[in-house]
Amino acid sequence: MIFVTGGTGLLGNNIVRTLCEQGQAVRVLCRPASSRIAFDDLPVEIFEGDLSDAGILNQAVSGCTAVIHSAAMIHIGWQQLEASRSVNVAGTQRLADACRREGIRLVHISTVDTLPAAQDAGHPIHEESERRLEKTPCSYVISKTEAERVVEQQLAVSDLDAVIIHPGFMLGPFDWKPSSGRMMLEVNRAPVLAAPPGGCSACDARDVAQAIVTAVTRASRGEHYILAGENMSYQALWQSMLQATGRQRRVWKLGR
Repeated sequence: MIFVTGGTGLLGNNIVRTLCEQGQAVRVLCRPASSRIAFDDLPVEIFEGDLSDAGILNQAVSGCTAVIHSAAMIHIGWQQLEASRSVNVAGTQRLADACRREGIRLVHISTVDTLPAAQDAGHPIHEESERRLEKTPCSYVISKTEAERVVEQQLAVSDLDAVIIHPGFMLGPFDWKPSSGRMMLEVNRAPVLAAPPGGCSACDARDVAQAIVTAVTRASRGEHYILAGENMSYQALWQSMLQATGRQRRVWKLGR
């Protein structure tokens, strides 16, 4: 039995579906106000609650062999820092405590946004890159970085078995809300497109989900893993999105 948080999201739902396809028994956490549509065709056990409820988390973790923690508050801006911390940091602390007590593995899903920025396309980062160019400290970056520190501190002072995963920018099916798929919608309908400099590593959410499921049994305790895809400039990514939707338009490139 594997417990998955964030199962209604793009990555979380693909993780749940990958586990089910492999015949794994799955429990999911679902907030009372969230739609159940993401689980309609899946043989999963639903625990109603959220990351603020230590009692529900302890019940959900009991009897499991691992926890995949994919839930997060994603706010790309400078507001809602404390709200982001209450979900991303305090919620991770509760799950880490529960996993340590049960003696089971925690696969903590972080993000490449907690890693240093690459100098340019010719010098991609890796898991042990020096933090010379930090990311813009918005609420999401700050809270997800602090959540990683929670897991790392538990690894250092206790017998918690955990690994930390850093996915790139994901696109794929079952993006119910949508999340990152919203970029494609906005690119498709914008009257004029001007891309900022820089870029990202674009990857298929299904590939990331498969790697995370593999990490449950094969990843090394305490290690960080970047799950990336194709490094693309935003200009090239947006041009590819337009091609996918059948629109022939130019994407301008902004200066720094």
